[in-house]
Amino acid sequence: MKTDILAASLNATPADVLIVPLYRNEAIADGPLAELDAALGGGLRELVDAGDLHGRRDEVTYLHAPAGIAAKRLVLVGMGE
Repeated sequence: MKTDILAASLNATPADVLIVPLYRNEAIADGPLAELDAALGGGLRELVDAGDLHGRRDEVTYLHAPAGIAAKRLVLVGMGE
């Protein structure tokens, strides 16, 4: 297994799996998550609004072949407070 750590735009990072930490009550509208949400066509905001994404510790949300980003899979990992 090869692991790379990059300082790059989340939506432009080519990867088999892009793992993104998400903190509880983190604003989707700000910072790197805003750019990722825009690339996903508002998909992160929809998950939050539907109550499917909270950022709770150890919560994992998996998206296969998400349209709008270079990664083949997106894994959002809840980090808690």
